[in-house]
Amino acid sequence: MKTIYPISAFFVFAFILFACTNPTEQVDLTQTINVSNFDSIAGNYIEKQIIIKGTVSHVCKHGGKKMFIFEGDNDSVLVKLTSEKAFDVALEGSDVQIKGIVKARIITSADIEKMEQDAMNKPEEEQNPEHTEKHIEEVHNATMEQALELKEELKNSGKKQLEYYSVEVTELKEIK
Repeated sequence: MKTIYPISAFFVFAFILFACTNPTEQVDLTQTINVSNFDSIAGNYIEKQIIIKGTVSHVCKHGGKKMFIFEGDNDSVLVKLTSEKAFDVALEGSDVQIKGIVKARIITSADIEKMEQDAMNKPEEEQNPEHTEKHIEEVHNATMEQALELKEELKNSGKKQLEYYSVEVTELKEIK
């Protein structure tokens, strides 16, 4: 009888312990990532939700759909909005916590070649009567320069493609 008592007491204790937990409570398993290592590990989180904290260094004034955050002396991370709302320029200099989905933009040598071909053809630019010849030439030169820079970056990387990562915001909190 003495050996049954400790075993039954254990089961009663275990029952009480597990019966008192709330099974409907949801746990947020979103991975928190630092700005400092975002670029090196973002590839593991493509199309997954993350949390990232940083200081807003810039909000794009044309549309307000993009902003950059940084941490210490590290490079910044591009953060994008997909909703109709825009980031408030007043956030510049503020610390924020962002929950969002990691997105990847992959650029291959074929993409760069297409960019060059499109710049050479410039069909939509020439069809718009509001664009002057000077504007068309500026767009052409900028596109060709960007293509050359991407080619050089791809060559120096030793990889078959370039990968650029960003975060599409689902929730933004200013940290006071």
